[in-house]
Amino acid sequence: MSFISMPKNLRKNKADADSKGFVPKSMIDTLFDYKAFLDSSDSHGSIALKAPEQQKSIAVIGGGASGLVAAYELSKIDNINVTLFEAADRLGGRMDSVYVEDGDLNQKVFELGCMRFPPTSYTLYHYLNKFGLKATPNFPDPGKVPTELLYENKVIPWHAGQPTPSDKDFQRIGDDFNNIINFLLGDASAPDIENPSKLFDYWAIYQSDPSEQTKQKVVDAWQEILTQYAEVTYFDAVFKLAQNRSLVTRPWTQEDMNKFGALGVGAGGFGPLYGVDFVEILRLFANGWEDNQELLLDGIGALTQAFEFALLGAKTADGKPKVSIELNAKVKNISKSADKYELLVSNNGGRVVSSQFDSVIVATTTRAMEYMGLTIANDIGDQNCEEQQDLVSQGVKVAIRNLHLMNSSKFFVTTERKFWYPENNPQGKTLPFNIQTDELMRGLYCLNYDKDVDGKPNTQGKGVVLISYVWGDDSSKLLGLSPEERFQQFLPAIYAVNAEFAELLEKQTQKVSCIDWESTPNIYGAFKLNYPGQEQSNKDAFFQYQQEHLGLVLAGDSISWAGGWLEGAMPTGINAACAAAKYVGAQIIDNSPLTGISKDMYDYSLGENTAFCLLKDNGYLSAPSISAYQFGQGDFSIEATISTSSSGTIVGNKSTAGGSGGYLLVIQPDGSIKFATDNGQTYYQIESAPSTVVIDNTWHSVVAVRKDGKLTLHLDGKLLESTQSGASDQSPLDVSNRLDVLIGSVQQAQEPYIHYTGGITQVRLWRRALSEQEVASQYEQGTIIDKEGLVAHWPLAINTDDISENENNVSVNGDVSFI
Repeated sequence: MSFISMPKNLRKNKADADSKGFVPKSMIDTLFDYKAFLDSSDSHGSIALKAPEQQKSIAVIGGGASGLVAAYELSKIDNINVTLFEAADRLGGRMDSVYVEDGDLNQKVFELGCMRFPPTSYTLYHYLNKFGLKATPNFPDPGKVPTELLYENKVIPWHAGQPTPSDKDFQRIGDDFNNIINFLLGDASAPDIENPSKLFDYWAIYQSDPSEQTKQKVVDAWQEILTQYAEVTYFDAVFKLAQNRSLVTRPWTQEDMNKFGALGVGAGGFGPLYGVDFVEILRLFANGWEDNQELLLDGIGALTQAFEFALLGAKTADGKPKVSIELNAKVKNISKSADKYELLVSNNGGRVVSSQFDSVIVATTTRAMEYMGLTIANDIGDQNCEEQQDLVSQGVKVAIRNLHLMNSSKFFVTTERKFWYPENNPQGKTLPFNIQTDELMRGLYCLNYDKDVDGKPNTQGKGVVLISYVWGDDSSKLLGLSPEERFQQFLPAIYAVNAEFAELLEKQTQKVSCIDWESTPNIYGAFKLNYPGQEQSNKDAFFQYQQEHLGLVLAGDSISWAGGWLEGAMPTGINAACAAAKYVGAQIIDNSPLTGISKDMYDYSLGENTAFCLLKDNGYLSAPSISAYQFGQGDFSIEATISTSSSGTIVGNKSTAGGSGGYLLVIQPDGSIKFATDNGQTYYQIESAPSTVVIDNTWHSVVAVRKDGKLTLHLDGKLLESTQSGASDQSPLDVSNRLDVLIGSVQQAQEPYIHYTGGITQVRLWRRALSEQEVASQYEQGTIIDKEGLVAHWPLAINTDDISENENNVSVNGDVSFI
């Protein structure tokens, strides 16, 4: 159930075969080529090199995308019988197509669930191709077709093919957001192979030259994203990034966030997603799912039907059915006794029957999993045994209970004609094919499910209008309204946008269908989107299939890295099929998800927010000189948190020429730290002992303090022993000058270690001496104890801002990025 689109021209067409752009061949969280695995399984006849020696039975609970895939792949293995339990009266789950007859023309389709499909969904397209189903790039995404927006009662046109609407604010927001995504991930349309620094750069290199070394570069780049943003909401991340003047035209305001929340860049509002984990949003862009989306003229229900026919057609060598499909069969409970799994199943008449299986795949939403008791301890069945045997681990139970499922609603109608085409309306005008608003209806799409004629749209027959597609709170607002009430609520906004369109829609509406996935029995939600802090739970659930000696395996998009997309659900079905088949004795072909995906490839656990500034080559930051930085002969302190493996000046404020004072804080090649002061005529400095600690590429706090002329150095909250040189008897020297304060460099040519390379964050200047206890406490607590005398504080987490009262922001020079 795809829930997002971006204007193709805004992000550029990554799938253009003639371009030099990057198109991912795998998902970033697995880096596993499912298409190659499926092609290999086809050549072998199944996912197994060797079938179980004895007859085995496997239950698949849930007839949605992941369950169908799992059952289908298992059905091709000898000596495995599959029973597919589906609680509803049809297969498909959220692959839910409602068909409307239209004479000799194609049936019209209400795609209540999955409706648009990016070509980078390689698992999905493998099965579409296998069953002879063809997608078409006809989905009427905003900006791809004539579009009109309604924001705060103002109508804004968006001409087809233009990257942004005809509104300066939305154009600016669109350009800014594109810059933010490129800043975080790189430019997929033109990855930098020669000087890689971003995810898409490293990923493009890995795909052209796969090796453990090039793969690790990709992993490291995505890990930086995970570390920085897994605990941050979409709102907070975008708002903070949009304060970075190097990324945006001007810092975003609350009104800009309102616009972005209501209509995004014009393609649909992100407001209902503001509370989710920002990493979930970045996955969409990393995996290439946000543009070039297609639709199926036959509806996604055709794929469900193809799977069903294939399952029913699976036979043993002597012609017996290998698959049993049980509809209206709701699994109430799963337990394990000895080496069998027992299912209690309620049939349509309410009668509960018990069945036993060698292995079980649970391919439902996490809410359905919870309702069938997977989070409750399971009695082994021995009346005299006090121990209990859990079906899944505690970490997986937490995931089942807590992973966030977004709600969603859709409202469809068929119309007598496709009146938005000029030949089908009295005015002879092209009416909008797409309307996006900040009102209750949110997004409207005019759909054409008839094949093109001579390369042009077939304008004959009935039309399909998705009048409203909403998520989150916008969906909740509609739960108490009947279909007729919803239609009446939506019409005024449509009239406000285009009265001719609204009048024809009102007159020509025929069949109506709507759905609220949160209140749909056996589903209980639309798609998984993690809240901040839920990445580890997602990992626990996704990799449950790799746990040894477990015959119960989970699948479904709500445990995947791609909630809301078939490309999330289907790979989990493949994973589960491999795990279950292996458990019952099959030998799985090489390079399968059991061995080809490492559960420890990424660290999803909670930790400190380590957003930082990365200084490369000759990159540095500069802060204009202000009176507050004129320390003279007074006390002062310098703080910085660094991560490096080489030498360089952390903070510098000293010229080459004599006659003016200054200071330097420098990491030297032997790992010693130098703190130098100078009055233009003589110098006084201290150096710590050589050490490998400070240049070990991990984070360290470095603090330099001058108090009453005495210099001290502190590393990670502890006072360092040091040796002194120079005019100690003349200290404190007058260090004042009119030079910029440099971070990562110094103006003094005589300094042998001028340029610092590495990570840096939390740079502070104090117009007083920090006490030894204060340095230790600030390091331990990670917070400032007393702001008195703080004249500069550059967090350098996402921008160049100074958050002290002086607000003296630094400027970027050379190769600098924020990670």
